[in-house]
Amino acid sequence: MIQVQVINKQIVIDQFTSIKFLEQGSFITCFTAIDKFQRKVILTVSDNERELQSRLKMANKLQNIHGVQKYYGNYKLTISDYNLAVLNQLFPRVFTNTSSILVGEYYNTNFKAYVDQLSINKKINVFYQIVQIVEELHSNDVYHMDLKPSNILFHNDQPVIIDFGLAVENQIVESSLNTSAYSPKHDVYAGQVFPDKFDIFCLGNILHEMLTKQTIFPSIIKDPKFQKLLQTKVGTLAANLITGMTKWDQEQRYPIKIILEHPLFIKSDLTSLQEDENNLKEFLNNYTSSQSDSSSIFVQQLSQNCSCSDFQDPYQELVLFNTRESLYDLAGSQQMSSIQCGILFMEDEDSLDL
Repeated sequence: MIQVQVINKQIVIDQFTSIKFLEQGSFITCFTAIDKFQRKVILTVSDNERELQSRLKMANKLQNIHGVQKYYGNYKLTISDYNLAVLNQLFPRVFTNTSSILVGEYYNTNFKAYVDQLSINKKINVFYQIVQIVEELHSNDVYHMDLKPSNILFHNDQPVIIDFGLAVENQIVESSLNTSAYSPKHDVYAGQVFPDKFDIFCLGNILHEMLTKQTIFPSIIKDPKFQKLLQTKVGTLAANLITGMTKWDQEQRYPIKIILEHPLFIKSDLTSLQEDENNLKEFLNNYTSSQSDSSSIFVQQLSQNCSCSDFQDPYQELVLFNTRESLYDLAGSQQMSSIQCGILFMEDEDSLDL
């Protein structure tokens, strides 16, 4: 056990210095600190024993996997009644008599800040590294279930995936707690979720945002104009990969090993993403020959759409329309007023960088 107290309105935890609040989630609260070895660390505080044990179990399983957050240990906290009262004034509903902490490695480079300054070539290379990490997770029967930019940081220019609080080890689950803008919520509503395909959809959404600075709303992927219009923004190869990863039917999304073989990643010159249609068709033909009839039909449809055409860039309009439709659907499902829906739409329109 380690002791927690408050001195001059500053939180003090034995063995740690320079403690600063970082962020708060549904079940955890995070602080940055310096440990006794002079390492900058993240302290994850929770009184939910099941949550912490789940995270600790997953952390132990992932210790030897490259590109995931590493943990140094966990501790029970001991807090006097006086200090607990003061702590609850400073950080309401964070500390209790049953709180514990996980001590994890700290990474200070934000995903969006890092990616936005990269060239297209480097963005594609970074995404490939992320997919490699996820492929290794899946090969160890670990499915993250909450992949999004805020859960990907960088250390020495290498991506690191963090926050395995929603991760599962089953290949089929009935539901997911993930409601982020990057997840396929329609998978959850369908009543059965394939975790590997869930992660793949999130990855496709991340790649889309890396190249367009916009998030895909699930309704847009059903629009027949989606892939052709996306080609005008990111090129043939990237549009095909994004479309294949974010297919509405989760069983038809590209498998992760196929994603790693996609011609987007073996293209020698990525400064122009409007070429290599022959390589793409060869990739699709090879993929078709190894898939079921339903998957083959899907790939044939993708192949037919892999020729670039000239557009007047109506992609923004398509994204905006589907954003509006998605928010109206959300408003209906949650019985929100038109005013609340309008506020949501204005907030989301800002996030789309239109």
